[in-house]
Amino acid sequence: MAIRTGALRRVRPRGPAGNLAALGKIRYVPFALYINSMHERIHPVYEEELAAAREAYPELRGEADMAVLLEIAVIHGDGRLARLGVASSSGSVAFDVVALEAVRRAAPFDAPPQLLVSPGGNVYLHWMFHTDPYQACATFNARPFMLASAPAAAATGQQPVSVHQTGRPRSTPPPLAPAPTTRGVHSEQAP
Repeated sequence: MAIRTGALRRVRPRGPAGNLAALGKIRYVPFALYINSMHERIHPVYEEELAAAREAYPELRGEADMAVLLEIAVIHGDGRLARLGVASSSGSVAFDVVALEAVRRAAPFDAPPQLLVSPGGNVYLHWMFHTDPYQACATFNARPFMLASAPAAAATGQQPVSVHQTGRPRSTPPPLAPAPTTRGVHSEQAP
């Protein structure tokens, strides 16, 4: 796995500063459904990326949990990535790249509903990725936010993030099988 540091430059977060609009209760369920649909695409790719990185980088094999916070912006019309970057690093370049590549390879996502779109035409969220298998890329670590006004980049005609920058073939996540009956979210199948 080649480490590309260009994507790791810390992004200047668009959210939780001063340009936020209230989500409002009417948006909670649509955001939850949209985040779940994103997770269905991200999770298998993230597991694949993390497994490969653990083989290549010993620091990712340890017991300590690492976490990286990504800022993700999805274009309203077609679900492509408008913006992807590290909002808060894990301290490990290798792990930060794992999370970035998982999101990049899982894109494009479904086109988000109009109700979720910020001024400027994008849907924004912060998503925390962990090395801990119980938290991994879980949906409870995703925090959507809306902008009160369009960012400057939207006015200048931003370019979508390329999803084929690694040179590796992009694998599409397989269709989901029905979930087995379980005793808990992270437990083995019930007897």
